[in-house]
Amino acid sequence: SHVPRLVSEASCLVRMVQSEMYRAFIFCVLLLDTILIIYEQLRVSDKILVSREAGTMSFEADMALMVPLDIICCLLWVDLFIWLIIEFPKCDLVFGPEGFRWFTNLVLIQNTVDVISMHVQGSRLSSNFALVVFQLSCLRVVRLLAMFFVLAGARMQRKVGELHIMVR
Repeated sequence: SHVPRLVSEASCLVRMVQSEMYRAFIFCVLLLDTILIIYEQLRVSDKILVSREAGTMSFEADMALMVPLDIICCLLWVDLFIWLIIEFPKCDLVFGPEGFRWFTNLVLIQNTVDVISMHVQGSRLSSNFALVVFQLSCLRVVRLLAMFFVLAGARMQRKVGELHIMVR
């Protein structure tokens, strides 16, 4: 009743995902996502002030942001599926390798719903649900900070370990 792994430990997929280059790529994707979300939050907050005075609360999605945010969302889903394939049959959807996969999964779902709401015809933030999803975009900034501390923590542990060896 032993379930075999889908990918061997020595496969090129495992080596790629565990490489510094791949981690840096995913971090850059998260950084770009965060920059675009902050830009969009600022753009929409300016329009809210103007539209509140006019009595309308609807915004069209910025077409220039739709394509990069679509690509980022797809890349993050592919990253999640790659990790699940590598970890199979011991997939941990709650903690994962970094210890907070539940949070990254929650943010990925928010990201996906936000991207879908951009493609819905009509106004972007006309419903309360779409407005809440948009406001939860701040979780994507928190995700970037969490990933930064995971990556920086691993590097810091190596440096402290090297320092510990030198001190001995």
